[in-house]
Amino acid sequence: MMNKTELQIFQQNPDNFYTLALDTCTKQVANIPKVQAAKFLKEICSQMDGALSYTSAIVLCMIDYSMASDKPADIPSNYKDLADHMDSILIKSDAIARVETCLLVLCILYVPIRSRKDIM
Repeated sequence: MMNKTELQIFQQNPDNFYTLALDTCTKQVANIPKVQAAKFLKEICSQMDGALSYTSAIVLCMIDYSMASDKPADIPSNYKDLADHMDSILIKSDAIARVETCLLVLCILYVPIRSRKDIM
């Protein structure tokens, strides 16, 4: 999700916004919280057994939930992977913020996911 600073960068200098977005999803070299969080997520998923599969399953399920239902009452029966996360900030966010966040996670993890035939 785009924060206020990123929105200002986007409005004032789209080229810098593109550079930040590219860095967040690929190299993770900028020393800002969002980029370093992306680097941390990628490292966890590459070092911890099952983290990439779990993260992929959760974000895909969350996109499905956000696009198809967006009703918390449907989670226990139709979106079982999300049942343990009912109280999370992301589940309580609006559907657009959830989808944007999940797509960002998928962009960050694109290369490791692409190399795994069991996830694709």
